[in-house]
Amino acid sequence: MSFVRDAAWFSRTGTRHGDMNQDTGVVDFLTDSTGAIVAWVGAVFDGHGILGETAAASAANALRQCCLASPPKDKHDFRLDVRSLQKEPQAMMNKLFQVLQDAVVQAHTRPPSEVEYSDGDGVMQLKLTRRGSKLFYCTGNERFPVDFGCTAVVAVVLQASRLLIVGNAGDASAFVCESAPGQGLPHDLRLNLVSRKHNPSNPQEQQRVARQCGRKVEFLEDGYMSPRRGDMAATMINLTRSLGHVRLQQYGMSYQPDIHVETLTDAAVAVLLCSDGITDDLTGTDIAGAVHSADNAHNVGERLAELAHQRCQSPSDIDDCTVALLSFQRKRTRVSCL
Repeated sequence: MSFVRDAAWFSRTGTRHGDMNQDTGVVDFLTDSTGAIVAWVGAVFDGHGILGETAAASAANALRQCCLASPPKDKHDFRLDVRSLQKEPQAMMNKLFQVLQDAVVQAHTRPPSEVEYSDGDGVMQLKLTRRGSKLFYCTGNERFPVDFGCTAVVAVVLQASRLLIVGNAGDASAFVCESAPGQGLPHDLRLNLVSRKHNPSNPQEQQRVARQCGRKVEFLEDGYMSPRRGDMAATMINLTRSLGHVRLQQYGMSYQPDIHVETLTDAAVAVLLCSDGITDDLTGTDIAGAVHSADNAHNVGERLAELAHQRCQSPSDIDDCTVALLSFQRKRTRVSCL
């Protein structure tokens, strides 16, 4: 019997860019030579900025490629391998994020000539131009830099060992939901956060960026950071790690993930991956409640996205909301009646 009972991802478009959703998700699996499922893979990619949706789609496509059962075509064609994941989980997750980063960077080299976004004031059409290797968008006679990317949280669960490997770069979150009866917790569920957000307000990230960049970056009181010079100087940055962002890498932006590894116990109910559109407006109790009440993985994501939209205080500025969920078989407890 498969350890994973149900798996799905769900995304709901916000109101920031009309009907444009810059998030995407992935739920996939790895198989052995007989076709049996040996691992499950889930991910959420949250694009941001001009062409953020391109970054998210590029990362998702690259991840799906890494899950294919067909052998690699060459040394550059990476595949997730269960034996290597079991033996060297951190090295494999780091390699995977390098592959995802390469895919988003490659997308910078073949942008469209024009993009269109909607907001509360109507439709905005932007022409994209290049000067050397740098990309810009133009409005009238003004030109602004384009340097797009996406946050990434990826989880792999190995079927035989129940090993969980989570990689995260950005402000998405990963949770392990566990059954905890008799402990006074809402819905008898414990929600364990197994990732941390990478933003300028995080003291560890501030120290890392300061060591790497010195005075090239200014940390602002409102939780943002900004390059002090160059054509990115007017850019307000609320992330310190993300895939992509070719030009912001010199200002401390890193695609290197934080990695969490644990062996899931019989108490594990689900692994959830959530974009910040979910976690910015919902509590752990909200998330546990959706896991408790929904009858399948898709409905968990749908309920959380609906609730996050309802909670948002700015109807015209609702973020895209995305959830990927792997739910597990619950072990039945034997009760002896004497």
